[in-house]
Amino acid sequence: MTTCNLYDELHVLISDVHTSLSDTKSTSLEVAREKISALIQFCHPLRQTDWNVDNADGMYFYIKAFDTVKLGYAFCKRCSDETTPMLINLVYQLQSFFVTDITQRNLLRSVVPDSVSVSQLAITLFDLGSTADRLDPRFSLPLWKLASSIIQFYKNELKHAATAEYLLILDKFLELLLSSVTFFYTDCLQQLKSEDNDKVAAKEYASLSSNLSVNLKMINLLCRIATFCIREFAITSAPSTCTALVDWFVWLISTRYAGGLFESGTDVPVLLVPHLEPSLFLCIDVTLDHLTTLPVASKENLTCSWAAVCFRHADIDAVVKLRIYSGILVNLTRHPHCYPRWLCDDFNIYADTITTCMQLDLTVSGQDMRTSECNKRLSALADDFYTSLLQRICASICGLPASCFHYLVRPVLMCFLYLLLFSILVCCPCLFRIYKRLFIETSKFYRFIRCHSFHLGPAVSSFAAPHIFRGTINLQFSTDCM
Repeated sequence: MTTCNLYDELHVLISDVHTSLSDTKSTSLEVAREKISALIQFCHPLRQTDWNVDNADGMYFYIKAFDTVKLGYAFCKRCSDETTPMLINLVYQLQSFFVTDITQRNLLRSVVPDSVSVSQLAITLFDLGSTADRLDPRFSLPLWKLASSIIQFYKNELKHAATAEYLLILDKFLELLLSSVTFFYTDCLQQLKSEDNDKVAAKEYASLSSNLSVNLKMINLLCRIATFCIREFAITSAPSTCTALVDWFVWLISTRYAGGLFESGTDVPVLLVPHLEPSLFLCIDVTLDHLTTLPVASKENLTCSWAAVCFRHADIDAVVKLRIYSGILVNLTRHPHCYPRWLCDDFNIYADTITTCMQLDLTVSGQDMRTSECNKRLSALADDFYTSLLQRICASICGLPASCFHYLVRPVLMCFLYLLLFSILVCCPCLFRIYKRLFIETSKFYRFIRCHSFHLGPAVSSFAAPHIFRGTINLQFSTDCM
C-alpha cells in the first residue's frame, strides 16, 4: 500500500472515530472502545512504515487527530462503567502515537504551514492538555511539552495569525493555562488537607507525596509556558479585549497575597511556599517586568503603553490593581526609557494609583467586639500595604526624568487637599500620612529641579537630577514618622 493510501485510510478512520465520539447520546462505551481499538491497530504498523502527511492539509490532519483524542478523554469522563479505565488507556495509546510521530519523525517541520492552521493546532493542543490534566498529569505532560515546542518554533506564524487574522491567541492560551494551574493548585490544597498538619509542617520537598510533587512540577511548567506566551504574543493582541491576561494576573496576585492586602505567601500552606516562589510567584515578577517595557498602543492611536490600556479600565479589585501598579513602578527604575509610556497625556500611572487608593474600603461594618478587632487588624495591614506602596512610588520618583515631572505634580497637588478631608472623615490617619510623605518628597524633588536647572541646563538637568536626587529620599522609614 502506498503512503498516499495509508494517509487516506488513516484520515478516514480518524474521521469515523471523531464522528462517533461526538455523538455521545447514541455511541455506547463498547462501540467507542471497538472503534478506537481498530484505529490503534491500524496505527501500530505505521511506526515502522515510511509514510508522510500530505503538505496540503498536514496541520489540519493533526488538528483532527488531537481533537479526536480530546473527544475520547471527554467521553471517558462522562462514563462511569468499570471498563472506562480500559478506554482511557486506549485513548492514551492513540495520543502517544501522534505525539511520538510528530516529535521523533519531525513531521511538523516538513509541513509548509499557514498561520491559521498553526494557531488552530496550538489551541487544540492547549485544550487537549487542559482536558487530560483532569484525568492524569502523565497524560497531559507530553501534550504540554509538544504545545510548548510548537509555539516556540512557529511563534512568527502565531504572531501573524493574531495580527492579520485577528485571532485571540493569547486570550485562549491563558484561559486554558489558568484553568489547569488552578486545578493543580486546588488539588495540592486538597491533598494537604487530607494529611495530618503536624506531619505536613515537618515535611521537606524530598518527602512530599508523589502526587503533590507532580502537581508542583506541572504548575512550574505551565507558568513557564504562560510567561513565554505573554512575552511573545501580548503586543499582538488588542489590549482592551485581552481579558484572560487580566484574569491571569488577578488569580496569581490574589493567591500570592491572599487577596492582595497581605504579605506574599500569607494564605499559602507553608509547605508549598518554597516551591511556588520559583514558579508561580516568580511568574508575576517576570511578566510584570516585561509588561513595563511594552511599546505604545499605536493601533489604538494612543501614546501610552499597551499594558496601561489593558489594566486601566479592567474590572479589578483596587488592592489587586495597586499590586500591579506597584510592580510596574519599581520596574520603571530599571527601565528609565519607559517612563514616557506610563506618564503621558493618555495615561498617568501616578494619577491612576492615587485614584485607585481612594477606592479601597478597608473597614468592616458592625458594632460587636469581633468587628472592632477585625478593623484593627485591617488597619495594621493597611499600614504595611500603604508603606510598601509608598516606598515603590518614591523609588520610581528617584528615576523620574524631569520631562515627566509635571505628570507627578498634578495628581499629588490636586488630590492632597481632598485626601486630607477623606482621611479625616474615614478616620484613616495612615492614608493621610502616606500622602503627606508623598507630598513632601514631591515638593523636595520640585525644589531641587528648580535650583539646579539654571546651572545644569535643561538637557543635563533632565538626565542628572534624578540620579543626584536618588540619595536624598530615605526609603526605610516607619509609618509613625509622620
